[in-house]
Amino acid sequence: MTPNKVEFGFALPIFPGAGDSHSRTPLLREIDWPLLRKSISASEKLGFASVWVADHVMLGLNESILECWTTLSAVAAISSRLRLGTIHLYNLFRSPSLVAKMASTLDNISSGRLDFFVDPGHAGLKEECTAYGFPWIERDDERIERFDEALQITKRMWTEETVSFEGRYYTLKNATCNPKPVQKPFPPIWIGTMGGEGWSDGFGTEKIFRLIAKYADVWNNTPASVKWCTGKLQRLRDECLSAGRDYSKIVKSLETQIIIAKNHAGLDRLMKQIRSQNPKATFYRGETQLREMYLYGTPDECIERINQYVKLGMTRFILWFVDFPSDEGMKLFADHVLPKFR
Repeated sequence: MTPNKVEFGFALPIFPGAGDSHSRTPLLREIDWPLLRKSISASEKLGFASVWVADHVMLGLNESILECWTTLSAVAAISSRLRLGTIHLYNLFRSPSLVAKMASTLDNISSGRLDFFVDPGHAGLKEECTAYGFPWIERDDERIERFDEALQITKRMWTEETVSFEGRYYTLKNATCNPKPVQKPFPPIWIGTMGGEGWSDGFGTEKIFRLIAKYADVWNNTPASVKWCTGKLQRLRDECLSAGRDYSKIVKSLETQIIIAKNHAGLDRLMKQIRSQNPKATFYRGETQLREMYLYGTPDECIERINQYVKLGMTRFILWFVDFPSDEGMKLFADHVLPKFR
C-alpha cells in the first residue's frame, strides 16, 4: 500500500434509495443485479482502483439490500484487478472468528485483493440487530471493547496456526484459520469515523481513535467538509503521538457522495431529477451545503475540491455516484478527473 498514491473506489449501489429512502442512491428504485454486474465491469475498465460494498441487512427502499460478503464474492469473480472492500463491516453482525475465516477465504479466491474495513457498530443499527436476532449492545463503551477483542482475534487468526482466546466477550479454543490470507502479514485493516457538520460520530470519537492508532492501516471518514476533516486528522495525529504510532503510516480516506455533470445546467437537471424522485426533499437541499459536504460540480470543480482533501493527506476516496443507475457521472469522472491523479 502506497500512502501518497491517490486512488478512487466505486461504491456499489446495492440498495435502492429513491422515495426519500437513502441519500446515497436517490435515483435507484430497485436492486438490479445485471445492472450492478455491468457497473462492476465498467468500473474496472474505466480505471477505478476498487469496488466497495456496504454492510447492512435492512436498508433503503423497502429495506432492500444485498448481503455484503456474498456480493463481494461475486465481485471477485467478475473482476480481475479491482480491490474488494467492505464498507463498515459491523462487528455486531458476525462472530470475529467467522469473519476472519470469511476474509481469509475471500482474499484467497481473489488472489489477495481484500481491503478489510470494519467497525464496532453504532446506535443506528438497533433496528437491524433486533429484527435479525443479532445481539444488540446498547452501550458505546461495550461496543468499542468488543471491537478491540474482535480485532485481536482476527489478527491472530490470520497469523497464528492455532488460536485460543479468553476475553471478556469472546472465547476461542484451538481455532485454526487455514489457508491464511494471501496478503502478508494480512489484508489492510480500515477503521473509520462517522460524522460531518450537523451530526455526531456514531462510534464515540475519543475511543475509536485509540483503536485506529492501535490497529488501522487506513482511516476513513464519512462525508464531511475539508474543515471538518482537518479537525479529525489533528485528532488522529494527537492519538498517534500518544500511542507511539507513526501518523504518516496510516493512509487517510474519505467516503462520500459525488454529484458531477459537464456543466452547471447539467447539475441543475440532475438535482431536479433527484428532487422529483424524493418528494419530501430531505436530500440535497442547498448548493452551499452540497459543495461543502460532497464532491459537487463540474469535473474541474471536483478536481479542485479533491485537491483540497489531498493537501490534508487524504489519498483514498470511496465514491457514491448519486446519478446511478445512469453511468454518465461515472464515465465523466473517469474521463476528466481520474487522469489528473495518475
